Amino acid sequence: MVQGMGEAKAQVFIQKLEDAEVGKSRELLIKHTANAADAQQRLAEANAEADAKIAEQQAESERLSLEAEGLKKQLEDQMAASAAGSQEVAQAQAVFGQQLEAKEAEVAELRSQLEAAATQSEQAQTSLQQLHEAKAEADEKREYLTAETERLSSEAEGLKKQLEEQMAASAVGNEQAQAALSEVLEAKNGELAELKEFSDKQRKHRLTLMFNRLDRDETGGISKEEMTETFTGDISKFFSALDTNADGKVSIEEWLGLFNKMGQGMGEAKDQVFIQKLEDAEVGKSRELLIKHTANAADAQQRLAEANAEADAKIAEQQAESERLILEAEGLKKQLHCSSFMKPRPRLMPRSLSSRLRASG
Repeated sequence: MVQGMGEAKAQVFIQKLEDAEVGKSRELLIKHTANAADAQQRLAEANAEADAKIAEQQAESERLSLEAEGLKKQLEDQMAASAAGSQEVAQAQAVFGQQLEAKEAEVAELRSQLEAAATQSEQAQTSLQQLHEAKAEADEKREYLTAETERLSSEAEGLKKQLEEQMAASAVGNEQAQAALSEVLEAKNGELAELKEFSDKQRKHRLTLMFNRLDRDETGGISKEEMTETFTGDISKFFSALDTNADGKVSIEEWLGLFNKMGQGMGEAKDQVFIQKLEDAEVGKSRELLIKHTANAADAQQRLAEANAEADAKIAEQQAESERLILEAEGLKKQLHCSSFMKPRPRLMPRSLSSRLRASG
């Protein structure tokens, strides 16, 4: 090209090429400079956006930390309240235990009263049965003695009348008839004496049985209280007449002694009537005691059933309350355990932002 164009033209052409290259380089430089400014601008925007995201994340982390601390404190307060509740439950259980012991003591006392009432009822029934048996035996023996006495009296009267008729018909045999009459009368008097002895033994037996029934504590003596439990009305004079030595107790000797005196002063018939009235009064009082003890036993059974029902209700209520508090405590423990995994974690930068930063770099 130099040989054909000449050196001057070649220099101009080279200069033009260099100028064009410089211009192109300048354009490229301007273009790259603009691209760098744009990249710097985008980088600044990305940095600003990242700083905002980081600040937002830090604020969110602080908020979560505060919430976690608040929840932790709340759970600690709940745990403390649960512990206090457990203490209250323990105290309530102790109080309930005391109440239950008191109820058990009351139930035991009611059972004791029920057993005592049952024993008294059995004793009253036994006494009543003995009285009925003694009364039946006495009535039977009284009827026998009355019939035998009437028979012997009738026979004696018949013999006496027969002998009187024989004596009137024949004065010769007067002495022999009187002797025969005397023998018959002696025989009959002997039989009457035996009947009287038997009647006295039977009377003593009745009085002894009555004494034993009145002597409820089996001390060998009847107190005024024991007699008051059996007979109604004022018995002070009657008891004073029985208690001859004034020791506050009527012995069997004093008891039988007074009735013997009364029998001698009143006569056998009135004495039997008086003893019969005492036995009837004893039967009536025993019947009243039997009815009373039966009612007391029924009342004691009712109170025992009510006490058992109340104790069962208390136990069920306490068990339900204990189960509720246990469930609450378990729930609080579970919440406290879950709160340990709720620590704030930094959030990752958005993928679009990291991609743009890598592209601008």
